[in-house]
Amino acid sequence: MRLWWTQYVIARDPGLEAHLNDLQARAAKSGEAQESARLLAEYSRLRRAAGLAERGR
Repeated sequence: MRLWWTQYVIARDPGLEAHLNDLQARAAKSGEAQESARLLAEYSRLRRAAGLAERGR
């Protein structure tokens, strides 16, 4: 259920969805491991926050 809720929260916020896609793409293209790790950490933080968003908001 949490995965579904996380996807729902992200899908209803086009700006957040675009930002997450950008972070993921930049991490994949980065030639530096530290930069990729930093970008993916931010991606994970934002997804985690989305999953914890209060239902109905």
